Amino acid sequence: MDSIIIQGVAIPRLGFGTLRMPGVDAQPVVESAIALGYRHIDTAAMYQNEAAVGAAIAASGIERSKFFVTTRCGTLEALVALKERGLSSAIVRSISAFPPTGS
Repeated sequence: MDSIIIQGVAIPRLGFGTLRMPGVDAQPVVESAIALGYRHIDTAAMYQNEAAVGAAIAASGIERSKFFVTTRCGTLEALVALKERGLSSAIVRSISAFPPTGS
């Protein structure tokens, strides 16, 4: 897939979103997306599927540096907990922290 360069970083132009794929149900779907050629995977703490995304990437056998994973966290605690939920910080290339609604 084509990439775009933003601030010197190559980002796959087309990303695969994982909204509405909670928990382990996301893993086989993400594995299929990877098999189709997706290397940009979008997730978020509120989707509760970071472990499944990480497992799908690990199961692919493709070098982790070939992936661009974006995620969003609602709190600093959620940001710190990313690794605990299975999404290795080594593969996360873009993290956005947003305050909870109403802050």
